[in-house]
Amino acid sequence: MAVVNACAVPAQAAHVGAAMDLAQVRAENFRIFGTVARNEGQQDESLDSSFSSGTNILMGENDSGKTTVIDAIRLCLQTAVADFYRISRDDFR
Repeated sequence: MAVVNACAVPAQAAHVGAAMDLAQVRAENFRIFGTVARNEGQQDESLDSSFSSGTNILMGENDSGKTTVIDAIRLCLQTAVADFYRISRDDFR
């Protein structure tokens, strides 16, 4: 079963219509990310990333999962830009 979730928290200047900061994103069995280690000695292949308030940068080699992280966030927040939605049934293991 695929699990993708994100946690957003109110930005420091909390007022009506204030922005939210993305605090954490987790993904399991989604595209290149596998399962959480359930037993000792098993490798954790899932994504579990925390973000700081303000600007965060995703940087890595080609095919390292940068777009997968963005698509996982988009999936959780149920957002999609009109130009292209990259999530399909084949993305889930």
